[in-house]
Amino acid sequence: ATSSSGGGRGGLNVGGVPKYGSDFYVKVEQVTITPYEQLLNVKPTSTEHVKETMKSGWGFGFKLNDATDVRPSCVEFVKGRTPDEDLLLMGGTTRKLLADGSAGVEYDGFITKVIPPSPAPVMDMTTGTTVEEAASGNNNSIHNEGTHPTKRIDSTTGRDETVTAICLPPPDAGGMGVTHAFVVGSSTNPEGGTDAPNMAYLLKMRLDDMSTVWKEHVTSISFDGGVGGDVLGQGCVVSHDGKVVYLSGTIDGASGMRTGAANSDVKPVGGVSDVFVVSYDVEFGNVQWEQQLGTEYEDKLARGGGIKVDNDGNPMIMGSSRGALQRSREGDGRMASDIFFMNLSRENGAYLNAPFTTGNVDSASAA
Repeated sequence: ATSSSGGGRGGLNVGGVPKYGSDFYVKVEQVTITPYEQLLNVKPTSTEHVKETMKSGWGFGFKLNDATDVRPSCVEFVKGRTPDEDLLLMGGTTRKLLADGSAGVEYDGFITKVIPPSPAPVMDMTTGTTVEEAASGNNNSIHNEGTHPTKRIDSTTGRDETVTAICLPPPDAGGMGVTHAFVVGSSTNPEGGTDAPNMAYLLKMRLDDMSTVWKEHVTSISFDGGVGGDVLGQGCVVSHDGKVVYLSGTIDGASGMRTGAANSDVKPVGGVSDVFVVSYDVEFGNVQWEQQLGTEYEDKLARGGGIKVDNDGNPMIMGSSRGALQRSREGDGRMASDIFFMNLSRENGAYLNAPFTTGNVDSASAA
């Protein structure tokens, strides 16, 4: 598990970014779930009067060497060929002061291989001795990339970079286990001037040396063909056969997508914000199709990713809408936020279960 903690004036989080406080680090902790059969014999605590369903194992703090703040966003368990090769991939964003001595700050993304303290394994009790022995050490110690291999996702031109999600392909058919990971985030568009909008990215990374295989961006265009608004990469998922990876997120409603593929610009849908999905082939990162959908109000991908695949590899997306996305709704104007769930075709992004995707309040654009 990961959570940010640190000093300062409190820990109120707004959109995943602490509004108050400074000098945040990551707290990584293993917890063991108590089986239901054992809970029957567990007495409630004397203070909260509830049964403890989890017990803490090993734990430690983590912070990158030159970072002022570290803000985690995701963690994924990677099953190795043997229990000793199991590891956790943790992603997030760091904040540091600019090297020019000004009061400005720079944001960089990071991916870290979390190596659990010896002798405790990441999962189960398959190797080593007990969790209690591993936990008896100094759980408050602050580790850094000297202990846990870390890949920085930063820019040589001073652009901000963030990491929001990690997704994994199925294990390699040759018995090598999981060999790659996909990383999602956003970075500042270099063509946007001083107040440049964000553009989404999807990156394929080797797990052995954490090198980049390919990195693809999704920028935006305005109605007049210029630079549009923000494109936020928020989630990804790989098909069960390991051939397709989907990037999904939220885009400014007055902007359309530009993935760089030939004749693939998507016209703006309109509204405040829309949801988008882009399909890539896993091997080379070539765009297969893209889909942008929304209403004239706010439509957003669910926090935490909001995208999965069904057994056939069709992407399934979930999010919120203040319009009539994916279903008919009574009412005029901006309505209360409602949940939508939608299934898209693996072949071309067409709707598989969306009966209300046309009309005055619903619109979509695809290439």
